[in-house]
Amino acid sequence: MLLGNLSESALKMHNFISFLLALHLDAVKKFDEVKYFDTAPELLGRKYNRPKKTTLETTVAVTGPVTGKAAKKLAKQRLAGYKEIGQRMERLEKMQKVSNEMQLKRHLLGKGRRVKVKGADKTTTVYRWRKERKR
Repeated sequence: MLLGNLSESALKMHNFISFLLALHLDAVKKFDEVKYFDTAPELLGRKYNRPKKTTLETTVAVTGPVTGKAAKKLAKQRLAGYKEIGQRMERLEKMQKVSNEMQLKRHLLGKGRRVKVKGADKTTTVYRWRKERKR
């Protein structure tokens, strides 16, 4: 038996881990989704936009699945949002590239010997400064 070779402290640890595992499994069995998310049982199937009970009490009604023109309009708005995020990410990449080029130009104006390094990426030039001894 595997447990026969363990020391007393190891056995205590094994018992403790077994106890924790039993507690965890028990908690999983007793997990109540309605209570945890604080929402109506009919809305548990939603992955997002799951209103709480207080919101359901204060608002007039929760609309069900959207169909027809409204669904097309929502899909168009969602697509426009994703497109805007994509454009912002492209702009951020361009801005970072320009910033890096300006910083490189500033470093090139400074003192010190430099050597152009041949890299895999041929679009950007990489420099390496030689270490010079300070006297």
